[in-house]
Amino acid sequence: MLPLPVGRHGGFLLTSSIIILYMENLTTTDAIRKMKVGDELSFPAKRAEYIRTITGSRLIPERKSGMRWSTVVDMEEGTITVKRIA
Repeated sequence: MLPLPVGRHGGFLLTSSIIILYMENLTTTDAIRKMKVGDELSFPAKRAEYIRTITGSRLIPERKSGMRWSTVVDMEEGTITVKRIA
């Protein structure tokens, strides 16, 4: 596999999580849905509200089955990280 061009490119923060989504043709919701316990995905912090909406209200059937996620915003890095916790 080629090295991932992680870092800032043209004003965008490119994380390995976003590259994987792109390569696997997954939506953000599908990627979060497919996470295993302990997995983490990072996205640009400007998507924090959207990411929190996904983990809080869009994945209701998954939450009913016991799946849980936590989110943490790192302002210094400019990222929001989603972690599957259950």
